[in-house]
Amino acid sequence: SVIPRKNAAPGSSVGMVPYMLTCVFMAMLKINGGKRPILLATLIMTITNVILDLVTVLVFDAGMLGIGLATSISYVVAGVYCVLALQGKMEVCRFMRLNRAFWQECRSIMTYGGSAGFFRLYMALGMGLVNRILIAAGGIGAVAVYSLWMTILGFVGVVGLAVGLSLATLSALFAGE
Repeated sequence: SVIPRKNAAPGSSVGMVPYMLTCVFMAMLKINGGKRPILLATLIMTITNVILDLVTVLVFDAGMLGIGLATSISYVVAGVYCVLALQGKMEVCRFMRLNRAFWQECRSIMTYGGSAGFFRLYMALGMGLVNRILIAAGGIGAVAVYSLWMTILGFVGVVGLAVGLSLATLSALFAGE
């Protein structure tokens, strides 16, 4: 094989910082009211991930490491798109002095964001276990199919959320709220 077969952790760990930054950038787009850029970023990330998953598994025979790297690269691509989309909408980002209120806000974010961090860790450990089970049961092909399926479900979930929110808005308008 071109790339040694290993588990997805080394490949995915490369993408932790881009993942976090992409989440921040998408939140900034959401605060600015940009629904279309978020949908496009998710679509670009999904398409990039699927294509790179197929290339790393089928062409380079990279296995789990390749799938992890593909996911990492897809977050980088989505993050770059978000940064480009934010070029004209930077009213959310303001420079400020680091005063006491700033540090209180940082402490609040760390306090209330801790549960989200534990949830992400739980999900990562759970996915590691699922990958091990799939490798034992069906080999690397089963993991690749599962990865593709979860990517598609993630995109469908975003589209479903967008449709649901649009319908809720329309129903509120028709109800006179």
